[in-house]
This record gives sequence, structure tokens and C-alpha cells, in this order.
Amino acid sequence: MYVGEKPVSKSEFVYAYQKSRSISIHEFLSRYVKIKRWACAAEKIRLDTTQSFINRYSLYEQQVKELVTADAQDANLCIETGNLYIAHLFVRIPQKTSYKDIDQLQCQFDSLYQSIGKNGRFDIWIRENRKTLPKEWNAEIQEVIPSQLLTDLSSCLSSLEKGMLSKPFFSPVGVHMIQKLDSVYDEADSIKNVDLEDKQWLLSEYRDGLLTQMLEDSLCSVKENVLEEFYRKHRRHYRWKLPHFKGIVLQSSDKIKLDNLEKSLHGYPQEMWLQIIERLKKTSDLSWLKMDYGLFQIGTNACVDKLYFGQGDFHPSADYPYVKVLGKVLKKKPESYLDVYKRVKVDYCKSRLEKEDAFLKKKIKVEINEEVLKTVNNHEAI
Repeated sequence: MYVGEKPVSKSEFVYAYQKSRSISIHEFLSRYVKIKRWACAAEKIRLDTTQSFINRYSLYEQQVKELVTADAQDANLCIETGNLYIAHLFVRIPQKTSYKDIDQLQCQFDSLYQSIGKNGRFDIWIRENRKTLPKEWNAEIQEVIPSQLLTDLSSCLSSLEKGMLSKPFFSPVGVHMIQKLDSVYDEADSIKNVDLEDKQWLLSEYRDGLLTQMLEDSLCSVKENVLEEFYRKHRRHYRWKLPHFKGIVLQSSDKIKLDNLEKSLHGYPQEMWLQIIERLKKTSDLSWLKMDYGLFQIGTNACVDKLYFGQGDFHPSADYPYVKVLGKVLKKKPESYLDVYKRVKVDYCKSRLEKEDAFLKKKIKVEINEEVLKTVNNHEAI
């Protein structure tokens, strides 16, 4: 195989493919070629000469060297990017998905997270339910290489302890929930007896994954004016059918303090309310206050529904019996991109990465020897 002008040997491909489980060789080949192509593109803009890349790659190279030449038990080392198992629930979000549908999907994920709990057995839930889930829902137990994951996924994984379930989060391609499982492949065990050729492929694999991640990060690093322009061009995509309330819900145990806070907030633009309350937290005890700020679709917040939309049933809690709802109703669309900032950024990154991938497919030629590929059997050592 050739990616650009770089050759890829059969042994390197087989080394990577043997780590993959439960997917066909053609599906793996598509992913493998994409990473190689993106790594090649990253080299062309000299990301491999940046100090950030040099530092991270050198550290990994040194760790591999120590593990290859020392007894793993004595070395007692762990490679930060070792393969590991995760339980992963993912729903792809097409470009033209409505805000209402995304909001409903997030509510479903939030509800699932609450029912399982951050230390619950998400892997068991996946095994028991994946055959009955909607076809758009992808749920699986999978072995992954963190350095080759989307940045959002690898960042989330690095923050999780073994057995911990992440809260739902968005990436440029959709919404996810992941759990780092206890059955981790210790990289020290997997490479302590590796030969020199496998060491070479291990380093190549890490290098390609790191370059791909850095290129994705650079493409998704965007200035606010670019996001604002992206929103303006696609504003019809962010319209909604149901009214939304934009504002703040304040629940308090002290009526006088709540009244004073309301008067204070009315003296500032709505965009500054959250900032003002955050400042107060640094100088005052706000244990008397419970706050919820944001954009609420009708039907998603009982307090807003009752006090602003005049529907539903809401009873203040005994601990916070005094309630104020400040803000305004947005009937058909956001006021600005900031109202749907997270979604706009996800959409922008997804669009940017898709365009770049299409461009690289045309720019960087890939040649595959189909006859050699036929000799690679599914997960068979060669």
C-alpha cells in the first residue's frame, strides 16, 4: 500500500489490524487509510516539527524503549495511550437535524445517565439492550487506541477513572456516552516481549494517531467571528417549532435577599447575569440560592413552564420556597449564535472536518495492492 508517497508494508497493516475486533477488514481498511492520509497531511504542514509533537512523541518513544528492554514487573511502567476497553453509546447527528430533535436526544441520554449512575454497569446495560435499541443508536463494547479517537472522546477518556461512566457529551459527529471498563489492556504487558519490528509499528501507530489528532485540533480551533458567520449562513437550521425561554430561574430560602438580587440583575444586560452571580459567589455566601441559567424549551423545566408559559404543575421545594424567573421568550429562533453555542461549534467542526477529509481524498493518492489484501485473514496472525 502507498499513502501519498509513503509505503505501508503488509506487516505494519497486519500489526494494526490484529488489534481490531468485531469489524470487517474493509471497514478497518477505510479507518486505517483515513488516519494515514491525515497523518500525511499533517506532515505536509510540518506539525511533526512543532515542539508539542516532539515532546509528546519523544516521551512515548522513551517509555516504549524502557518497556521493551526491561522486565515489565520491575519497570512497573504504564503507557498513557495503551489500548483499553470502553462501553460506548453513540448516535450520529446529521447536519440538518432540527434543534428540537437534538434537544430530545440529549434528554434521552441525560435520563439514561441518571438511571445508570456514574458508577453503574453500563457495559451490562449495553449487552442487554443493544439488540432492541433504535437503529440509529450504536452501542458496543470495544477496544480502542485513545490516540486515534476523536479529540472529544480521548479527552473524556483521560478524565475518567476505571468503571466510571461519562455524562453525555457532543463531538463533531454526534452525541456520546462512554465508560472506561476495568478490563484494561496494560501496555506494559502487551509490549514487554515485543520484537524490534513490532516496536517500530507501535511507534508508527502512535505517531499517526497523534498527528491526526493535532490536525483535527488545529482545524477546529476557531475564532468567535467565524462561528458567528457560520451561524448566520445556517441560521434556518437553528430555528425551532416550540417556544424557548431564555433566562434564569432563581430559587431561594431568603425572600429579602432574592428581591435584592432581582433588583441588582435588572440593572445589567441579561448576558451579564451569570457573570454577576459568579462574582457574588467569590465574595458572599450564596447557600440560600439555587440557580438554573440557560435556554429552556417549553416542556423541559417545570418552573419555567408554570411561571412563564402558564402550563404544567410546579411546587417550590421546602428548602427554597421563594422563586423568581427572569428572562424572555424566544418563539421561533435564537437571538444569536451564543444561544446555541455548543451546537454551532459541534456543527462547524463536523462540517470543517468533513470538507477537509473530502479534500484530502482528492489530494493524497492511495494505492492498495488488492492481491496482497486478500491474503490478510480476519484477525489471523500472519
